[in-house]
Amino acid sequence: MKAAFIVSILLITYISAQQVITPKVITTPGKVESWTIEYDHKTHPGAPPTRPSDAIPSRIYDGSVPKTKSVYIVSKKVSLRSVHHIGGTKQDFYYYKNYEYCQLPMQKDANSILITTEPEEQFRVKIPGVHWVMPEFYNGKRILNGKECFYFADSESKKERAELENEIGHLDFKPTLREAWFDTKTGLPVMYKIGELVGRYTFDTAAKEKIIVPEAIKNEIHQVFRYEEYNRRAKEPGKLAPY
Repeated sequence: MKAAFIVSILLITYISAQQVITPKVITTPGKVESWTIEYDHKTHPGAPPTRPSDAIPSRIYDGSVPKTKSVYIVSKKVSLRSVHHIGGTKQDFYYYKNYEYCQLPMQKDANSILITTEPEEQFRVKIPGVHWVMPEFYNGKRILNGKECFYFADSESKKERAELENEIGHLDFKPTLREAWFDTKTGLPVMYKIGELVGRYTFDTAAKEKIIVPEAIKNEIHQVFRYEEYNRRAKEPGKLAPY
Protein backbone atom coordinates (compact mmCIF):
# COMPACT_ATOMS: atom_id res chain seq x y z
CA MET A 1 0.00 0.00 0.00
CA LYS A 2 2.81 2.37 0.95
CA ALA A 3 4.73 1.46 -2.22
CA ALA A 4 1.64 2.15 -4.37
CA PHE A 5 1.21 5.56 -2.70
CA ILE A 6 4.83 6.46 -3.40
CA VAL A 7 4.46 5.41 -7.04
CA SER A 8 1.33 7.58 -7.37
CA ILE A 9 3.17 10.60 -5.95
CA LEU A 10 6.09 10.06 -8.32
CA LEU A 11 3.71 9.71 -11.28
CA ILE A 12 1.89 12.94 -10.42
CA THR A 13 5.21 14.74 -10.02
CA TYR A 14 6.38 13.43 -13.40
CA ILE A 15 3.18 14.50 -15.18
CA SER A 16 3.33 17.95 -13.58
CA ALA A 17 6.93 18.34 -14.72
CA GLN A 18 5.91 17.53 -18.27
CA GLN A 19 3.21 20.21 -18.37
CA VAL A 20 4.23 23.39 -20.17
CA ILE A 21 3.74 26.54 -18.13
CA THR A 22 2.35 29.26 -20.40
CA PRO A 23 4.39 32.47 -20.04
CA LYS A 24 2.78 35.83 -19.41
CA VAL A 25 2.94 38.00 -22.53
CA ILE A 26 1.58 41.47 -23.30
CA THR A 27 -1.31 41.58 -25.77
CA THR A 28 -3.19 44.61 -24.42
CA PRO A 29 -2.13 48.29 -24.24
CA GLY A 30 -2.44 48.45 -20.46
CA LYS A 31 1.33 48.63 -19.85
CA VAL A 32 2.22 50.30 -23.14
CA GLU A 33 0.76 53.51 -24.55
CA SER A 34 2.41 53.63 -27.94
CA TRP A 35 3.92 51.29 -30.47
CA THR A 36 4.77 50.98 -34.16
CA ILE A 37 4.21 48.03 -36.49
CA GLU A 38 6.37 47.93 -39.63
CA TYR A 39 5.14 45.74 -42.47
CA ASP A 40 6.99 43.62 -44.99
CA HIS A 41 6.33 45.21 -48.42
CA LYS A 42 6.82 41.99 -50.35
CA THR A 43 4.25 40.01 -48.41
CA HIS A 44 1.67 42.72 -47.77
CA PRO A 45 -1.57 42.23 -49.74
CA GLY A 46 -2.08 44.66 -52.60
CA ALA A 47 0.19 46.00 -55.29
CA PRO A 48 2.35 49.10 -54.74
CA PRO A 49 1.26 52.16 -56.72
CA THR A 50 3.17 52.43 -60.01
CA ARG A 51 2.42 56.11 -60.59
CA PRO A 52 1.40 59.09 -58.42
CA SER A 53 -2.23 58.89 -59.55
CA ASP A 54 -2.52 55.46 -57.92
CA ALA A 55 -2.04 56.97 -54.47
CA ILE A 56 -5.26 58.97 -54.54
CA PRO A 57 -7.19 59.45 -51.25
CA SER A 58 -9.95 56.97 -52.15
CA ARG A 59 -7.45 54.16 -52.67
CA ILE A 60 -5.57 55.06 -49.51
CA TYR A 61 -8.77 55.11 -47.47
CA ASP A 62 -10.15 51.80 -48.75
CA GLY A 63 -6.88 50.01 -48.01
CA SER A 64 -5.87 49.17 -51.57
CA VAL A 65 -2.53 50.95 -51.19
CA PRO A 66 -0.14 48.81 -49.08
CA LYS A 67 1.04 50.11 -45.72
CA THR A 68 4.67 50.46 -44.70
CA LYS A 69 3.90 51.00 -41.02
CA SER A 70 1.21 51.93 -38.51
CA VAL A 71 1.82 54.04 -35.39
CA TYR A 72 -0.57 53.62 -32.47
CA ILE A 73 -0.93 55.99 -29.52
CA VAL A 74 -3.46 55.18 -26.79
CA SER A 75 -4.77 58.08 -24.74
CA LYS A 76 -7.44 58.46 -22.06
CA LYS A 77 -9.12 61.03 -24.31
CA VAL A 78 -8.57 60.80 -28.07
CA SER A 79 -6.36 57.97 -29.38
CA LEU A 80 -4.52 57.91 -32.69
CA ARG A 81 -3.71 55.40 -35.43
CA SER A 82 -1.36 56.85 -38.02
CA VAL A 83 -1.04 54.75 -41.20
CA HIS A 84 1.93 55.26 -43.52
CA HIS A 85 1.65 54.01 -47.11
CA ILE A 86 4.03 53.13 -49.91
CA GLY A 87 4.81 56.34 -51.78
CA GLY A 88 5.12 58.43 -48.62
CA THR A 89 1.45 59.19 -48.00
CA LYS A 90 -0.02 59.12 -44.49
CA GLN A 91 -3.52 59.00 -43.07
CA ASP A 92 -4.42 59.69 -39.45
CA PHE A 93 -7.40 58.06 -37.75
CA TYR A 94 -8.64 59.37 -34.41
CA TYR A 95 -10.66 57.36 -31.91
CA TYR A 96 -13.02 58.61 -29.26
CA LYS A 97 -15.48 56.31 -27.51
CA ASN A 98 -17.11 54.08 -30.14
CA TYR A 99 -16.22 56.15 -33.23
CA GLU A 100 -13.36 56.45 -35.68
CA TYR A 101 -12.72 59.91 -37.15
CA CYS A 102 -10.63 60.94 -40.14
CA GLN A 103 -10.17 63.81 -42.56
CA LEU A 104 -9.12 62.91 -46.08
CA PRO A 105 -6.68 65.14 -48.01
CA MET A 106 -8.34 68.09 -49.77
CA GLN A 107 -11.43 67.60 -47.62
CA LYS A 108 -12.69 70.39 -45.38
CA ASP A 109 -14.89 68.35 -43.06
CA ALA A 110 -14.09 65.16 -41.16
CA ASN A 111 -15.87 61.82 -41.36
CA SER A 112 -17.00 59.58 -38.53
CA ILE A 113 -18.02 55.92 -38.46
CA LEU A 114 -18.75 53.38 -35.75
CA ILE A 115 -15.74 51.19 -35.12
CA THR A 116 -15.95 47.50 -36.07
CA THR A 117 -14.31 44.37 -34.64
CA GLU A 118 -11.42 44.83 -37.09
CA PRO A 119 -8.23 44.40 -34.98
CA GLU A 120 -6.70 47.68 -36.18
CA GLU A 121 -9.77 49.57 -34.96
CA GLN A 122 -9.75 47.75 -31.62
CA PHE A 123 -6.16 48.69 -30.72
CA ARG A 124 -7.28 50.41 -27.51
CA VAL A 125 -8.37 46.98 -26.24
CA LYS A 126 -5.96 44.54 -27.93
CA ILE A 127 -2.65 45.06 -29.74
CA PRO A 128 -3.24 44.32 -33.46
CA GLY A 129 -1.35 41.33 -34.81
CA VAL A 130 -1.33 39.53 -31.46
CA HIS A 131 -4.99 40.13 -30.58
CA TRP A 132 -5.75 36.42 -31.09
CA VAL A 133 -3.07 35.06 -28.72
CA MET A 134 -4.33 32.80 -25.92
CA PRO A 135 -2.49 30.54 -23.43
CA GLU A 136 -3.49 27.35 -25.27
CA PHE A 137 -1.67 28.55 -28.41
CA TYR A 138 1.74 28.54 -26.72
CA ASN A 139 4.27 26.37 -28.58
CA GLY A 140 7.46 26.80 -26.58
CA LYS A 141 10.49 29.00 -27.13
CA ARG A 142 12.01 29.92 -30.50
CA ILE A 143 14.98 31.98 -31.62
CA LEU A 144 14.04 34.91 -33.86
CA ASN A 145 16.87 36.98 -35.33
CA GLY A 146 19.14 35.91 -32.49
CA LYS A 147 16.57 36.77 -29.78
CA GLU A 148 14.92 34.18 -27.57
CA CYS A 149 11.14 34.43 -27.89
CA PHE A 150 7.95 32.82 -26.65
CA TYR A 151 6.21 31.39 -29.71
CA PHE A 152 2.43 31.15 -30.23
CA ALA A 153 0.63 29.66 -33.24
CA ASP A 154 -2.98 29.00 -34.26
CA SER A 155 -5.34 29.19 -37.22
CA GLU A 156 -8.04 31.85 -37.62
CA SER A 157 -11.41 30.44 -36.65
CA LYS A 158 -14.60 30.47 -38.70
CA LYS A 159 -16.38 32.14 -35.77
CA GLU A 160 -14.04 35.16 -35.88
CA ARG A 161 -14.43 35.46 -39.64
CA ALA A 162 -18.22 35.17 -39.38
CA GLU A 163 -18.38 37.96 -36.77
CA LEU A 164 -16.38 40.28 -39.00
CA GLU A 165 -18.40 39.27 -42.07
CA ASN A 166 -21.61 40.33 -40.32
CA GLU A 167 -20.21 43.86 -40.06
CA ILE A 168 -18.39 44.45 -43.34
CA GLY A 169 -19.90 41.98 -45.80
CA HIS A 170 -19.07 38.61 -47.34
CA LEU A 171 -15.55 37.27 -47.08
CA ASP A 172 -14.11 34.10 -48.61
CA PHE A 173 -12.98 32.07 -45.62
CA LYS A 174 -9.64 30.31 -45.79
CA PRO A 175 -8.11 29.15 -42.49
CA THR A 176 -5.00 31.26 -42.00
CA LEU A 177 -2.01 30.30 -39.88
CA ARG A 178 -1.27 32.94 -37.25
CA GLU A 179 2.09 33.16 -35.51
CA ALA A 180 3.47 35.50 -32.87
CA TRP A 181 6.83 35.92 -31.16
CA PHE A 182 7.26 37.66 -27.78
CA ASP A 183 10.45 38.79 -26.05
CA THR A 184 11.14 36.39 -23.16
CA LYS A 185 12.59 39.24 -21.08
CA THR A 186 9.89 41.90 -21.47
CA GLY A 187 6.87 39.90 -22.64
CA LEU A 188 6.33 42.43 -25.44
CA PRO A 189 5.50 41.24 -28.97
CA VAL A 190 8.45 41.20 -31.38
CA MET A 191 6.83 40.03 -34.62
CA TYR A 192 3.68 38.43 -35.95
CA LYS A 193 2.79 36.64 -39.15
CA ILE A 194 -0.76 36.07 -40.32
CA GLY A 195 -0.79 34.23 -43.61
CA GLU A 196 1.67 36.16 -45.76
CA LEU A 197 1.46 39.40 -43.78
CA VAL A 198 4.43 40.11 -41.50
CA GLY A 199 4.53 42.88 -38.89
CA ARG A 200 7.45 43.86 -36.64
CA TYR A 201 6.98 45.81 -33.41
CA THR A 202 8.87 48.64 -31.73
CA PHE A 203 7.67 50.24 -28.51
CA ASP A 204 9.81 53.35 -28.13
CA THR A 205 9.25 55.45 -31.25
CA ALA A 206 6.18 57.55 -30.37
CA ALA A 207 5.69 57.02 -26.64
CA LYS A 208 6.20 60.70 -25.84
CA GLU A 209 4.38 62.16 -28.84
CA LYS A 210 1.44 64.38 -28.01
CA ILE A 211 -1.74 63.85 -29.99
CA ILE A 212 -2.77 67.06 -31.75
CA VAL A 213 -6.40 66.80 -32.82
CA PRO A 214 -7.27 68.88 -35.92
CA GLU A 215 -10.16 71.33 -35.64
CA ALA A 216 -12.22 69.42 -38.21
CA ILE A 217 -11.93 66.27 -36.08
CA LYS A 218 -12.88 68.19 -32.93
CA ASN A 219 -15.95 69.60 -34.68
CA GLU A 220 -17.03 66.14 -35.84
CA ILE A 221 -16.59 64.72 -32.34
CA HIS A 222 -18.87 67.46 -31.00
CA GLN A 223 -21.41 66.77 -33.75
CA VAL A 224 -21.51 63.07 -32.89
CA PHE A 225 -21.85 63.91 -29.20
CA ARG A 226 -24.78 66.22 -29.93
CA TYR A 227 -26.42 63.58 -32.15
CA GLU A 228 -26.10 60.85 -29.51
CA GLU A 229 -27.30 63.20 -26.79
CA TYR A 230 -30.32 64.11 -28.90
CA ASN A 231 -31.19 60.44 -29.41
CA ARG A 232 -30.71 59.69 -25.74
CA ARG A 233 -33.02 62.50 -24.64
CA ALA A 234 -35.55 61.69 -27.36
CA LYS A 235 -36.18 58.38 -25.60
CA GLU A 236 -37.01 60.17 -22.37
CA PRO A 237 -40.54 61.66 -22.24
CA GLY A 238 -40.46 65.45 -22.05
CA LYS A 239 -36.64 65.66 -22.36
CA LEU A 240 -36.07 66.15 -26.07
CA ALA A 241 -32.80 67.95 -26.74
CA PRO A 242 -33.38 71.56 -27.88
CA TYR A 243 -31.31 71.37 -31.10
